[in-house]
Amino acid sequence: MSRNRAAKQFGVAISTAIGWMQRVEESGSVEPGQMGGHKPKAVSGDHAVWLSQRIRDGDFTKRSLLPSLPVAT
Repeated sequence: MSRNRAAKQFGVAISTAIGWMQRVEESGSVEPGQMGGHKPKAVSGDHAVWLSQRIRDGDFTKRSLLPSLPVAT
């Protein structure tokens, strides 16, 4: 059966049927791939140590985390 006909018979978009068949050809199964998984922390190393210390020192603003910039007059 063609992918177009299968899509019509099962009431899905043609692109869905094509995607399923590509998955079968690549992996031998229509099971979905793994979702999620390990993500590295956005802040790590020396930056994480510095930020942790700032948090322990007390309240702060995002602006206070930036280096001081000259004020335009």
